[in-house]
Amino acid sequence: MISRGIEPCRSWAAFLARRGWNVRICHSGGELRQAAGCGPLNLVIVDETLAGELPAGAAGKRGPTAAVILFSGTGTLPNKKIAEYLQGGFDDFVGSDIDPRILEAKLLVNLRWALPSAARTLEEVRSRSGRIRVNKSRRIVFLKKNGGCLEVPGLTRIQLEILALLVGREGAVVERRFIVETVWRDKEVNFQNVDKHVELLRARLGCYGGNIETVYGAGYRYRETK
Repeated sequence: MISRGIEPCRSWAAFLARRGWNVRICHSGGELRQAAGCGPLNLVIVDETLAGELPAGAAGKRGPTAAVILFSGTGTLPNKKIAEYLQGGFDDFVGSDIDPRILEAKLLVNLRWALPSAARTLEEVRSRSGRIRVNKSRRIVFLKKNGGCLEVPGLTRIQLEILALLVGREGAVVERRFIVETVWRDKEVNFQNVDKHVELLRARLGCYGGNIETVYGAGYRYRETK
């Protein structure tokens, strides 16, 4: 993300990081060029006031390296101006007051179009060994068992998102509070509710359920011991 201001980029970045995105906030075109030098950029979200500072090849018709989404941090732009930007090579436009969940959906749409492999990476979380894969878009878990691949369909959204969160942070302790903020988002949920869903998830995963460890006083950790 490139913007001179702190908001809304800071809140967007926090939300997307909880959802598994790797996000960096830059404050100028120079910082963006440095970020691009550390690895390929899949998406760029840029404040309209800094659109002219994008490095060559960063947006739309000027190059295929990244999908570029424009936002207005100073207010709503006239429709004519938005159309000019889109016709000039930008891939999408969002308002600064967009719901973060809609923003993430738009990011995925642009990734599917520009970089399908990157979109699939975000839609599927797998353990380091590849023995468990959580496909978030299809809402199916795949387990390696007896030399084959076993599907675990029918998980609830809550169960699947908790599992994706744990597997995506394999080996690290994920606190209950973080699980609530990420999975339930704006809803008030007590920690006992988290424990109940984890218990049900363990039962659905069979022998793999034992890989979800309880870290007393903190939360849960996914670690492949079986």
